[in-house]
Amino acid sequence: MRRSRLFLIILGNLALILLTFSTAQADTLTPARPHPARVIVISLDGARPDAILQAETPNIQALAERGAVSWQASTVFPPVTIPAHTSMLTGLDTSEHGVTWNDYRDEPITTPTFLTLAAEAGYSTAMVVGKEKFSQFRQTDVMDYVFARVGDRSVVDEAINLIEGGVEVLFVHFPNPDYFGHSSGWMSDVYLNEFYNTDLQVGRLLTALDETGTAAETLIILTADHGGHDLVHGSDIPEDMTIPFILAGGGVISGMVLENDVHVTDAAMTVLWALGLQLPETALGRPLREAFNRE
Repeated sequence: MRRSRLFLIILGNLALILLTFSTAQADTLTPARPHPARVIVISLDGARPDAILQAETPNIQALAERGAVSWQASTVFPPVTIPAHTSMLTGLDTSEHGVTWNDYRDEPITTPTFLTLAAEAGYSTAMVVGKEKFSQFRQTDVMDYVFARVGDRSVVDEAINLIEGGVEVLFVHFPNPDYFGHSSGWMSDVYLNEFYNTDLQVGRLLTALDETGTAAETLIILTADHGGHDLVHGSDIPEDMTIPFILAGGGVISGMVLENDVHVTDAAMTVLWALGLQLPETALGRPLREAFNRE
C-alpha cells in the first residue's frame, strides 16, 4: 500500500513538472515562418500617420484593422526619399548603406535590396515607382522595373498587371502624398483631401489581390519613407520622422497593435525573414516576428 501511494505521489509530481515545462515552452514558442505566396511592400511617399487617421482612408484603415499596426513608427535620418527608401529596401541605417543623397543618379546603389536578394533566390520580383530617381534601385535586369509617370493611379495600373501576371515579390511606390505635401503643405486641406484618392488606389490594389484568390496568402506591408511639415521635410522632428507601419495577411495576427519600437528598416528584414532568406548580419532593422501567428 505504501509503495502504491509513493508511486502515485511520484507520478503526480512528474505530471506537474511536465505540465509546467509544457506551459513555459508554449510561452516561448517562436512565430511560424509564414512563407507567403506573395509579398507586397507599399510605400506611401511622404505619408504622415496622423494624416491617414484624419483623412477619409477606409481601405488603409481596414487593412490596419485586419493586421498589425504602428502609427508611431520611425524613419531614418535624414528623413528624405532616397536615403529612407534605401533603408526600407535594405534593412540598413544610412550609416550602414551610405546613401545620403536625394537626387537622381545613373548608377544603382551597391547594397542589395530585398528585391535583389529575392530575385537571386529564384523569386519573380518587380518594382513600380512614381519617381524617376528610383531607377538607382534597379540592381538587376531579372527584376521587372516600371516607372509610372502619372501619379498613384498609373502606379496601381502597372502593379495590377504584375499581380495578374503572378509576380511573387513586389514593391509599389505611391508618389502623390509627397507631391501634395510639397505643393500645398503637410496637413493642409488639399493634402488631407488627396489621401482619399491615394486610398482609392490602395483599394484597387487590394481588390486585384482578392480577384486572384491569393489575398489571404499575401503578406502586405504598408509604410512610408518620411512625413513632413509646412512645405518641407528632412528635419529631426516628429512630424518628419514619424511614419505608419502596417502588416496584414500572410500569417499576420489580426487586430494587433505593435507595441515595440517599429522602424522603416524593419520592412526589408521582415520580408527576408518571411521568405526564408538570409538576413544581413549587421542591420538596424529586425523582423517583426511578434506580428505573426505562433506555432
